[in-house]
Amino acid sequence: MAELLHSVEAPEYWPSYSTLVVRDSGADPARCAWGEDEWYDSARGERAALERGATTLVGAGNGWLTASATGSPGHHVLLEAHPGRPADDHRAWADVVETPFRSASGTAGLTHLDHDSDIVTLRLGEPGPYRVRMCRSPGESPGVYRFRLQFWPAPEQPPQWLLRSGPALGPGPNWHALSALACDLVQIVCWAPTESWTASLAGLAGELLAGADDLRQILRHATGRTPPLLTATTADGDPVDDWDATPDDLPLVLELWSEPEDPAADFRPDAFEASRRPGHAPGPFASAHAAEITAFFAGSQEDLLRELRGEGRRAGQSLPPGTGGLIPPGTGGPP
Repeated sequence: MAELLHSVEAPEYWPSYSTLVVRDSGADPARCAWGEDEWYDSARGERAALERGATTLVGAGNGWLTASATGSPGHHVLLEAHPGRPADDHRAWADVVETPFRSASGTAGLTHLDHDSDIVTLRLGEPGPYRVRMCRSPGESPGVYRFRLQFWPAPEQPPQWLLRSGPALGPGPNWHALSALACDLVQIVCWAPTESWTASLAGLAGELLAGADDLRQILRHATGRTPPLLTATTADGDPVDDWDATPDDLPLVLELWSEPEDPAADFRPDAFEASRRPGHAPGPFASAHAAEITAFFAGSQEDLLRELRGEGRRAGQSLPPGTGGLIPPGTGGPP
């Protein structure tokens, strides 16, 4: 068990936007070991995380950490710094996740989503990679939580759920729960030691403390939403098209989705034509680009390619005769 070096607490924390926020407010990204571009613009940057959406409990990256709370005042937050892995005494808590955290200044400050100043600041030690064990349980009053965040120096490894107080997915469709769980999965891929993360449905279920059938729904959402969060292939490079038929032990290669520099370079006429046929559900590619132009396209393939390259007009506006046309949203599409 590693001794406690420092601790700070905020007994009456009032989160903004129902989100607990910790930042390395003393960081100088231009001088840190990771570099300014990585700090701000990579998938581990705070900006990218905000664009993806919230996780079910905690997300972290380059000098930032967010956790799900409520908008009520009175949350009790304890931050601890340890020289090594602390005692595994988390069984008394309801929800527990471990995640990497990068500190360029050797500090971590409790703050707000829309503020820069720290409420309390914890001295961690030397700048570098840390691991955080985030523990959360209901507080004494309704609508508030107790949080404990334990930091210690450690090599970067993907997040790991240790305790989850309820089922990952409840009965019935729940887009918000799927979106948050998909962002949990993105956090694992973000912190992979390479650009991809290889795991089976059973392995991912253990990482997230979710069932394999839940993982099928989560991956279907993460790879099929617009735009996708992730791409998934088999070890042989074949895309996964049928999650219901995917064996629990099949190795899957997950990568963060990135927008192609030229969307037309990935254009598949067969997928687009299939998306126009009644009764046929479009695939992820067709769905993504149909949403990009927000309407069915009534023109030639060349006109569509030009539109996807950004050379046409905005969706919903008419085009000159002979150049193809956009049917405004809500007015139907071609047969």
